[in-house]
Amino acid sequence: MKTKLITTAVIALFSSSLLAQEPDAKIIAKLTEIVQIREQLVEIEQALHTSGRDAAGNGSEVEVAQVELAEARVDLAREKGQRDALIAALQDLVAANERRVEWAKRMKDLARVSDVEIKRAQAELLKAQVRLLHEQK
Repeated sequence: MKTKLITTAVIALFSSSLLAQEPDAKIIAKLTEIVQIREQLVEIEQALHTSGRDAAGNGSEVEVAQVELAEARVDLAREKGQRDALIAALQDLVAANERRVEWAKRMKDLARVSDVEIKRAQAELLKAQVRLLHEQK
């Protein structure tokens, strides 16, 4: 009983010291810059697609850029230690991956992508859903 109490106390102390650590300002700054760049890339890819000048001509770059932006926001929220923001960012990541799956299915119907693209998008969606479920525990 005494050993269990001591073990519990050590775990509680260790956990609280990990949670109390301040995020590194240099890392936060770099992750913030990554988010800003990813936001710009989404805007650029959307403009290219709207004007018909995107590389693939089917909007795939827009879908990928949106997923990458959501990933960057997840990384930033995690580094800041903001659980609510992290869950919201993971929900956005799931939504971005859901849109990518739907896009892939539409493109498959138009014979512009193969089943491989759908499978990749589905796998990324499942991965994002698992990450969200882990965080919501």
